Amino acid sequence: MDVLAQFNHLEKSGALDALANLRKENRELDKIIVDAALLVAYTNVDEMLDFIMERLLDHFIPCNLVFLIQPPRGDKLRQYHFRNLKKVDETLDPSYYDTLRNRFERLPGRALFGELEEEFGQAAFGADFRSLSPEIVYPMFGIGGVYGIAILGKKVVGPAYTDLEEKYVDRMFRFLSVSMQNGLHYESSITDAKTGLFTTTTSFAGSTRRSRSRSGTARAPAY
Repeated sequence: MDVLAQFNHLEKSGALDALANLRKENRELDKIIVDAALLVAYTNVDEMLDFIMERLLDHFIPCNLVFLIQPPRGDKLRQYHFRNLKKVDETLDPSYYDTLRNRFERLPGRALFGELEEEFGQAAFGADFRSLSPEIVYPMFGIGGVYGIAILGKKVVGPAYTDLEEKYVDRMFRFLSVSMQNGLHYESSITDAKTGLFTTTTSFAGSTRRSRSRSGTARAPAY
């Protein structure tokens, strides 16, 4: 069998398409490794989310992306809403968080919104939730279980999410879950529980580092 015949045989069998898909998936995995390495370097939650928005922009634009986060001190539920990857000042009924958290504690792993509707009934999700055009809902796991929920809306342009796009989001949200909880714990360790202000010790340490920096004797802080 000559080379051309072998090529035609591979093409007809679908082996070449499979090889092309594997190469594409490997490139996506390389991107995830690089992006994850950059993500874990952040300690500030807002900066983490800004980074995620920048990376998603390279792949697609969801009409809405919402994070419902329970801080480690048990404070008021934090909500981060993004429309077309831009932050907006909107909130959801906090009861959605409790419903979804309990569900994902029992059944880990992301869920399509249609699946959640079948499980809880359409009446469980009001107009505010549906206005997000939710497509996929992800649990955010940390030490102690689920501490957050991520709601991914439909894409602004194009068909439904591809397998590679879903894999990218799923893997990045896993890294984000760990990094965000670490960031929240770090935040709680350097702020007063009642006022939310930086503690005196933290302020003094910051002033000391700045003073040393100006005098040229500063050392890299240990983390």
